[in-house]
Amino acid sequence: MPVIDDILERGAPEDWCELWAEVERDPWGRVADEILRLCAVHEMYGTSKLWPRMIALERQERVRESV
Repeated sequence: MPVIDDILERGAPEDWCELWAEVERDPWGRVADEILRLCAVHEMYGTSKLWPRMIALERQERVRESV
């Protein structure tokens, strides 16, 4: 999704709020998966390491909550 790629590469943290809200809503959903894919194929200073870690932590938290 070009829009997500653009937000991740050029956006400021405050621009990421909508993306993060979607990840929090569904950490295994389409948006989270697309962010992970983009971070894997498109090196973005800081972003490529930050977002996968944030998504992983959100997923871990959800697993802990369900136990």
